[in-house]
Amino acid sequence: MQKQTEARLEFIPQEYADRLLDGENPIRVFRELRNLSVENVAMLTGLSVQQIASLEEMDLAALPKIAQALQVDLEDLI
Repeated sequence: MQKQTEARLEFIPQEYADRLLDGENPIRVFRELRNLSVENVAMLTGLSVQQIASLEEMDLAALPKIAQALQVDLEDLI
């Protein structure tokens, strides 16, 4: 499994930063920050609209609990 090694710095407007800090799904937040529709992201990624929508509905806050139950590091799930 490869991980991105080069950090990318960018200014995130406070409105979007607050949404991330409030636990909103980052896929949706960044999609909206980029002013992209679900359909746009589907086209750019080759995934279906349903797959993108499903990823946006995923409760990412549950991942640490799932990782603990599976006895793996959180990073192994993402």
